[in-house]
Amino acid sequence: MVTDILAVSIGLLFSILPDFDHIPHLKRAFRTGRFGVESRSPLHELVGLFLVLSGSFAALIINSHLFLLTLSCGLSHFIVDFLTRPCRPLYPFSTRKVNLSFYPKELKRMFIWDTILTTTLGIMNLVVAIMF
Repeated sequence: MVTDILAVSIGLLFSILPDFDHIPHLKRAFRTGRFGVESRSPLHELVGLFLVLSGSFAALIINSHLFLLTLSCGLSHFIVDFLTRPCRPLYPFSTRKVNLSFYPKELKRMFIWDTILTTTLGIMNLVVAIMF
């Protein structure tokens, strides 16, 4: 049986895992106040989605209770990015940017939007973790 703390930790890891590719771009992002699509490596978009799905299926084999948690946490990361930022959903196979423009462009308001959306999805993921 997976403890609640372990389940939340695993969910958090799957939620932030795709952003590890931002690490080399942190200095420029803090200087400019923004991350662009250029800060995303092939590990973030389509390949990152495949890695999250693969990790979720690995979790299914290890502990079936973790499958839905890892899947929902990993996918929620991509949902937040897609709704709040320009993305290249088929990168590295296509560099075409998709921008839904559902979010404010000003950095402070974007942060507030990100916080609300992330909190909402986080609560949903926490409910999934508790239920299963």
